[in-house]
Amino acid sequence: MIFSEIMTRPHLVRINLTDISRAPAIFYTIFAVEMLLNVIVVLTIPFLIIAVHRAGVIHPNFRWQVALSGMYFTFAVFARFILFYYQVSGMPLTDDDPLLLTAEIVRDAVFTYYCGLLCLFTIERCVATKWWKWYEKATPSTRWILVIVEILNVIPALLNATLWMLGYIDVAVNTALNFLLNNVSCIIYYITYKRNVLALELINRGEISFDNYSVARTFQLRENVMVMRYFVSVVLPSAAVSFPCFIYFAFHQFGPMEWILQRTIAYALFDLHLILFRAVYLYREININKTILSEFRKINLISFVIRCISFSRRTHPYKDRSDSVRVNDSTQAYFDQLANSWN
Repeated sequence: MIFSEIMTRPHLVRINLTDISRAPAIFYTIFAVEMLLNVIVVLTIPFLIIAVHRAGVIHPNFRWQVALSGMYFTFAVFARFILFYYQVSGMPLTDDDPLLLTAEIVRDAVFTYYCGLLCLFTIERCVATKWWKWYEKATPSTRWILVIVEILNVIPALLNATLWMLGYIDVAVNTALNFLLNNVSCIIYYITYKRNVLALELINRGEISFDNYSVARTFQLRENVMVMRYFVSVVLPSAAVSFPCFIYFAFHQFGPMEWILQRTIAYALFDLHLILFRAVYLYREININKTILSEFRKINLISFVIRCISFSRRTHPYKDRSDSVRVNDSTQAYFDQLANSWN
């Protein structure tokens, strides 16, 4: 039974006990892996937030963006736990169930939020490029940029999910909006990145003198480029893992009606690959940046776990080198601090 075909509004619980009974070994194996990854991710995200918070060399707004994206996905994981309970308990799906509706809206809204994440970072970096003198100081007033870009991403995500879950828009519209948001974000992100790279190249070739670009301006440009490279390094491998999600969902939604088992297995794999995406995303967030990785490894519990599994020797190649920077020239030290964080 495909629930979306008999309900007056769509639901994200599309596998029932009858479906599971057709291939219990397959379904419960998929569920076990998915739930294990969900638990690992939701337990690791708080430590990422702590590490990012301690990484003081990085602009506070960027640190907050990383932390908030992790917090939002935590909400999605808890929503998935609720939906999983409905899935395996045999509870009936009703259109007026507030808990079910809330869980479904949260889960889909977070998915849309991640589709627009590139756009969020792009807007923040555009502001950092345009008003560099003010933004580089990281004064409390710059927090308003964070608030604005989060609102611009969160509200459309909630609106898109709510309209779909209440049956006001079709799944095709929901998917098209996510696809459009993601692609427009990529284009704007690429343009912003190339503009920053070009400005840095002009400085390096001496075509722009320090009479026109101060040291602080150059630092901001380098931070922009490094932040954007970091984000691409996080997103690309994660996107490769998430790509099968679209295939699984499309097959479940539009596959042959008589292939009930295959369609339900595809939906189970869809849920599995969503958490695989976030697991890879989380791993890359921690490991790509040396400062974040160093702070992550310094957390007492993480350090204890590393020692227990005999990985303590591997901490040395990633040791934060900022302590070793002893340069008399203040300008060089200024850039070295940034390099130690992002290289």
